[in-house]
Amino acid sequence: KDPNYPRISYQQLIEATGGFTASSLVGSGRFGHVYKGVLRNNTKIAVKVLDPKTAVDFSGSFKRECQILKRTRHRNLIRIITTCIKPGFKALVLPLMPNGSLERHLYPEEYSNKSLDLIQLVSICSDVAEGIAYLHHYSPVKVVHCDLKPSNILLDDEMTALVTDFGISRLLQGVEETVSTDDSVSFGSTDGFLCGSVGYIAPEYGMGKRASIHGDVYSFGVLLLEIVSGRRPTDVLVNEGSSLHEFMKLHYPYSLEGIVEQALFRLKPQGKLERCEKLWREVILEMIELGLVCTQYNPTAR
Repeated sequence: KDPNYPRISYQQLIEATGGFTASSLVGSGRFGHVYKGVLRNNTKIAVKVLDPKTAVDFSGSFKRECQILKRTRHRNLIRIITTCIKPGFKALVLPLMPNGSLERHLYPEEYSNKSLDLIQLVSICSDVAEGIAYLHHYSPVKVVHCDLKPSNILLDDEMTALVTDFGISRLLQGVEETVSTDDSVSFGSTDGFLCGSVGYIAPEYGMGKRASIHGDVYSFGVLLLEIVSGRRPTDVLVNEGSSLHEFMKLHYPYSLEGIVEQALFRLKPQGKLERCEKLWREVILEMIELGLVCTQYNPTAR
């Protein structure tokens, strides 16, 4: 119906994905499944199919994601190709990102992926920050993402990062440009799900506070600390009994040498001059400092 979005039939999606077979499955979540496919014109696509068993619970989430994707335009946000809706079937059709998610590259031993170096990771973090800043301050509709994490950051063929998965995002109506207490909406999505994923959720959300842009800043800070430490926030929670922020703060600023050395060993760009090592150390320290600032307990201090 919308001239900006091509009409792709259910039959075409079946053909493109080989009948939504297990071999074309690239991801699953609480909403349903994502399949890769190729259209007749050789366009590579990702088809995000809402699970019919949870369709009633997630129908609001699906509508919200469609609404946000159709109204936002930024080089660091995933764009929508079209939607396909018929009785018992709802799907978003998105471009396929050939390099998968950031999570696959942060933990290459789990996914048989190549790891990324510090230069690539700083560029990816910059891309993510640009995309989130657009959602918060420059988009036609102000949006709080609510679920920023490595698996929701996709990488294109040039390793440009695109933020995806707006299923539990919140639209901020009539928000002022300045950060204020108005810069928020009711906590949790209207579908009754917690705003975010364990380890990345801002502490105030756990106390029933309103979802706000400060929550996304917290998640971004966790991402920075995760990249430097090489540890998932949930692993730190289980093994250290603390958040990634608390774990890092315990070592900051005088006991970071071991963490910096490990990060340097994992992330140092290959083939670069040894004299650049001082620069890499400084970059790692700046990422830690920025991560700690973004994950402060007080939302307005972030």
